Amino acid sequence: MIAVVPDNDNISVPINSFIRREIQWIGSFVGICKDILEALELAKLYKMTCKMQKFKLDDISNIFDDMKNYKISGRALINFTAK
Repeated sequence: MIAVVPDNDNISVPINSFIRREIQWIGSFVGICKDILEALELAKLYKMTCKMQKFKLDDISNIFDDMKNYKISGRALINFTAK
C-alpha cells in the first residue's frame, strides 16, 4: 500500500494494532510531496522503471499469498474498478 499525505498534514498510525497483528511498515514514512516529485523526475531523467503487476480486487487473497511466498516482484497494483 502506498500512502501520500499532503504537506503540513499528519497521518495517524495505530501502533498497538501494528504490534498485535505483526504488521510491518517497509519503506519510508517521512518526506513531503515535493520529495516524491523530485524522485519521479530523477527516475524519468535516468530512464528508471518500476516492476509492476496489475490485479483485480477479486484476486486479493491470492495476491497476499503470493506476496508471502515471494512470488511477486516489484509493486502489486490493485485495480478497484476492474470487473
